[in-house]
Amino acid sequence: MWAYRPNQIQRRPKKRFHPKILKLVFVGVVLSFLVWVSAFFYLRHEVQKLARQERALLLTKEDLQKKVQRLEKGDLSAYEEVARQKYGLIKKHERLIIFKD
Repeated sequence: MWAYRPNQIQRRPKKRFHPKILKLVFVGVVLSFLVWVSAFFYLRHEVQKLARQERALLLTKEDLQKKVQRLEKGDLSAYEEVARQKYGLIKKHERLIIFKD
């Protein structure tokens, strides 16, 4: 059994954090979590957008490589296509009609 002894060192009560400090810590943790979550979703969106751009660029690269191969082979229709699209050239007895939007 425990008995009171006057010479015995008294036990100190455990220190508890002040409620305001606990609220501040809790608010800080919640805000940090919200910032982290928003950054996560923003970066995930950016990664998806960059992946779509990469796919589009790869398709464009493939198309350009095919055009270069056609031009390197000496395909006359490829030269004609470039002359018509890029430089607006036409053959003899042809009319060029430009439609405006």
